[in-house]
Amino acid sequence: MLWYLVKSVPATFGASIARQASLVGLELGGSPWSVDWQRGILSANNLTVSMADSSLPLLEIPLVEVDFHPWRSLSGWQAAVYQVYLHRPTVHLRQEAGEAWNWSRWARNASQRMQGGGNGFVLGRLYADVVEVHLWGADGPISADNGVVTISGLQLPPAHGNAEAAIAAHFRADGGKLSVVGQGNAFAVQDGMWRPQLKVTITQQGIGPAVAEPMGWPATGSLSVTADR
Repeated sequence: MLWYLVKSVPATFGASIARQASLVGLELGGSPWSVDWQRGILSANNLTVSMADSSLPLLEIPLVEVDFHPWRSLSGWQAAVYQVYLHRPTVHLRQEAGEAWNWSRWARNASQRMQGGGNGFVLGRLYADVVEVHLWGADGPISADNGVVTISGLQLPPAHGNAEAAIAAHFRADGGKLSVVGQGNAFAVQDGMWRPQLKVTITQQGIGPAVAEPMGWPATGSLSVTADR
């Protein structure tokens, strides 16, 4: 019984999350998962998340902690997990051929491949701190760091049409502050087509030219963005 609790449970969770990632076109790398039963936390170090058709990472995370209800795990991990905490993650946003972005391409592919089968995984809360973002555009990298990101009600595909997540992200950007706040469904599909339903407001507060100029933004201002394609 002790062996099952200490060894089998984190191994089973690792296999389950790898399988779920594979279903939506992702590959995971990193150390084996471990479990702290007193705190109800599963953790892994140096986790990487990449698209299955790319060796370049979407995410690099030194430490992941997953809060779960231990006894609900008997009914499956989707019922047990309620919060994920990412510590010091690096997010890679890359502009690819044809001006597509790597995260957009993944969301489109994941949504379309999961149509007509399976259940989307709903996560109550994802929280990340000390976030660093590397945006790789045509003119070279742009960086924002020391960020805090909270996503509530995140649902991976297949997402229901009325599924809606809320996001609040705040970063330091070349001496100023960059915030992204909004809500929506990044995995929405209509008539067999990927049609993300997103409404976000981007706010700049004294950001410096290293970020403002490549993005074509003023140092201080706001921009509302709606995606309904």
